Amino acid sequence: MIAERYERWLLEMWNGDFKLTHDLVTPGFVGHWPGMDVHGPDGLVEALRQGHAPFDDVKVTLDVGPIVDGDRVAARWTFSGAYQGGLPGASAASTSSLG
Repeated sequence: MIAERYERWLLEMWNGDFKLTHDLVTPGFVGHWPGMDVHGPDGLVEALRQGHAPFDDVKVTLDVGPIVDGDRVAARWTFSGAYQGGLPGASAASTSSLG
């Protein structure tokens, strides 16, 4: 059950099906992102939108796992997309400026 839920979290929700947040997290959800805490399903949707915004063609893949041990889950995954610019401090050229 935990592994299946994690796969939905990663492979469906993180790949853009943001409406799943209301099925997968409780109103008391707290996530710790760099520079901010995320609260509840609506906060998670906003964090996901912000994470996707600088990229086109986002694809999240599961590389290893999930490995479940009690109430803990571990996995290795990859987030990829064509960078469109807009990340503060990023030195990479956006694909839109490459020609």
